[in-house]
Amino acid sequence: FKFFRMASLSAASSSWRPPPSPPSPLEVYSWLASGSSSASRLAVALFLVPEESWPPGARNHKELTNAISNLAKGPMPGESEPVSTDRRDPREYQDTIYQNPMRVYTDNEEVKIVLAKSSRFQLVEAGEPHDVLFTISNITNFLELPPERLVNSFPFEGGLVQKDLLPQTVRRACYSADRVAPTWWNPCFDLSTEAHFFLAEYRRREASGEPNTWIVKAAQGSHAINYTVTKDARVVIERMRARPRDADQVAQLYVERPFTLQDRKFDLRFYVLVRSFAPFEAFIHPHYYARLAADPWGKGDELDSRNKHFTTSLEKGAGDFPHMWPEQMAQAVVSDGLISLAEWEKAIAAAEQTLGQLFTSVAPLIGEWPRSRAYYGVDLMFESLEVDGRLSLTPKLLEVNFQADFDVARYGGTDGLEVTEEGDALMEKLINDFFKTLFTDTVAKGMKAINPALFAT
Repeated sequence: FKFFRMASLSAASSSWRPPPSPPSPLEVYSWLASGSSSASRLAVALFLVPEESWPPGARNHKELTNAISNLAKGPMPGESEPVSTDRRDPREYQDTIYQNPMRVYTDNEEVKIVLAKSSRFQLVEAGEPHDVLFTISNITNFLELPPERLVNSFPFEGGLVQKDLLPQTVRRACYSADRVAPTWWNPCFDLSTEAHFFLAEYRRREASGEPNTWIVKAAQGSHAINYTVTKDARVVIERMRARPRDADQVAQLYVERPFTLQDRKFDLRFYVLVRSFAPFEAFIHPHYYARLAADPWGKGDELDSRNKHFTTSLEKGAGDFPHMWPEQMAQAVVSDGLISLAEWEKAIAAAEQTLGQLFTSVAPLIGEWPRSRAYYGVDLMFESLEVDGRLSLTPKLLEVNFQADFDVARYGGTDGLEVTEEGDALMEKLINDFFKTLFTDTVAKGMKAINPALFAT
């Protein structure tokens, strides 16, 4: 029942009912509500299936039957305003009326700073009428909100932004018909439910002599906290046994040969803005940046050196997080002389193609939600392989982040202690571009539209 905890849409709504056809695994992950007890989680599961399919004894379990009956009772706790009496499905609202100004409620402090200067958007307090709900956390009670309101979250997006669900999403949506992974994806397994698959892949690679270094990540973590890089499967198993309760983890094949800038490992953060998954309408923001490791890569053989292997988590006393903007990356590429500037631009184009393939492939799993909008911070890196005497760069997807923060933009790559004038200007541009593209009838300048026709199968 591990996936019962991974829900992003509450089933505790008076209008919610099981879908007319059997749900897909990803839809189940998204529909199920997290409960305060195992009985609550099991109740949600039984709510999805006919009563005759219940396990023996379920009808006689008082706590369980009470939990099942409570599923039809609302409202969801934590809602600060009266629950909407309009119970129509949000998908019925196809036409969006963009007010001028658009009234926005947000709990994001950076957004408040920027929108306070805007004539197109008007900030309101909690409980006041608003056209846009922009929160720092995933929305779970979609059916309790007024269906005409725009929100910065999609139902079912957990399959993208949760590290333990992303591997299953990629397998289902992006693998070829004969189950071959795209070149931009390294094998990844949810250790709570797929440890046996991890061990089988580890042994296969060990026998064949293929690269066999793995990174273990906390499924709900960030900034590389509690990450481990190892060549030893026993270390992975010990991590599983020692994990705190409910602290799920994933193991992904590590990129042993990363392309470096100034001999430092780095990853890239792109922003993808989605106005609609069905019909598909999404954009890649032109501003991206690189996060560099603090120490030179060298041979990369010191697997316990966080300052060599991680770009978002440093050992104590290591200093600031180094970052590079696109112009600085281009200069570093020319200075290093490992590839030409044209080859670097080709690699960036390949990274953008990766984003296009990922989001267009996943779109049918998320479906039509006209009231939803979202932006995602997508992290990639380049694997560097020598082909015919020249380096060839292959993008590798690392993770997708819900509503990535603006710290790097605002603090100019420092450790967060100093706000720079340049950083404030960049943060203001990003937020204005995001809001213009997501919550008005126009698109910010420089956005690159993702064309789904290029990725049709």
